[in-house]
Amino acid sequence: MRVHFTGIKGVGMTALALAYQDAGWEVQGSDTKDFQITDEPLKARGIKVFEKFTPRNIWKLKKMVWVPAVDKLIYTGAHHGAQNVEVKWAASRGVPVMNYAQALGEFFSAKKQICVCGVGGKTTVSAMIATILYETGQDPSWIVGTSAISSLPASGHFGKGDWAVIESDEYTADPGADKTPKFMYMNPKIIVCTNIRHDHPDIYPTEQDTIQAYIKFFGKLPKNGILLVSSQVKNIVGASPDAKVYDNDPKLQELVKGIIQVPGEYNVKNAMAAVSVAESIDIPRKKALEALTKYTGSKRRFELIADINGVKVYDDYAHHPHEIESLLSAGRQKFPDKKIKFVFQPHTFSRTKALFDQFADSLKGVDEVILDPIFASAREAVDTEISSEMLAKRINETGGKAVFIANRQKLVKYLIKTSKPGEVIFTVGAGNLYEIHSELKQGLGKTD
Repeated sequence: MRVHFTGIKGVGMTALALAYQDAGWEVQGSDTKDFQITDEPLKARGIKVFEKFTPRNIWKLKKMVWVPAVDKLIYTGAHHGAQNVEVKWAASRGVPVMNYAQALGEFFSAKKQICVCGVGGKTTVSAMIATILYETGQDPSWIVGTSAISSLPASGHFGKGDWAVIESDEYTADPGADKTPKFMYMNPKIIVCTNIRHDHPDIYPTEQDTIQAYIKFFGKLPKNGILLVSSQVKNIVGASPDAKVYDNDPKLQELVKGIIQVPGEYNVKNAMAAVSVAESIDIPRKKALEALTKYTGSKRRFELIADINGVKVYDDYAHHPHEIESLLSAGRQKFPDKKIKFVFQPHTFSRTKALFDQFADSLKGVDEVILDPIFASAREAVDTEISSEMLAKRINETGGKAVFIANRQKLVKYLIKTSKPGEVIFTVGAGNLYEIHSELKQGLGKTD
């Protein structure tokens, strides 16, 4: 059986493609030529990626007629979603077609699903839970939204065990054709919710709209299901009396602080969530903590990129004001006496516009912010009423220090010229800012 992934380079799509391959499917996909962090794992697994969207990727000639060469097509909500030329052609020829969220729910329908949701922390908590299950011999399945995890062989896996750890997103399955929140296609046995914040304003106009989506998802739990939430979520969603708060145990907090290999108070809470899940499925706390020592991080989460001539460069996926605040706090904790610079690429016009003041507040505490132009998601049009230049101005007006540099080459040159030994640079955002790393490392490595 052959499955084709239209938009395979997305982190969730790649993870699912790897899991399909584990389950014995022949896997192929298509995407743009643009470099993505998932290029390496796809190549390492020998998965063919066509760098263009065309029906030619999924057809074959049989008796002088072009017929489907795949048994199933899974597509991302990006790249025009259901209107992508591959998706339309496959559907018109009777090939089973599903968006990513639908396919994810179906693929793991026979597993006991541990669904991790929340605006921030989903990837790390999912990776930590999967690590504990993996290290304790559960042979779990998992789907984690990144390209590499230090303690696991891949970002996606289909195991023989009962449990599947699934990073579960509240964003719509396909903006153009299916407004269903992605996590509504899951059938959870356990839900972990890290926090609830207003995000994706293109889908959820208000914070209350976001909250209602989560409450509806919580309602999918069976009577014997388990809901684990942070104290922040419990305060917001008082309507869930059965929810267990995972971050109010001082003893567990101290134990976690003594063993985790990743910085920041938010990672202490992430680890507490993972241990709480383990205990809820009868994995002893001692074994869970021991397993967690293997976890040293995930791609694009406080990831060390370089340490050159006294300048450290880290990369992080933070793209919401709350996540930026948490990242800065962790940076201060790890480097209390060093100057910290954030190179920030805002992600989507709608988010930047709706949370403009919150972004300015979260960034004004950074020693210096260098702003890259807004990364325009494929799912939205350019909005000329908002810009990174405007955000830089607001940060400066409120007591911070920020500069906007529209040209990538000039931005890299600025960093190379102004960075001094002892400083720490974070590239921050969910877009493609990581593309500057190679040039930045080369420039910092030069000596006069």
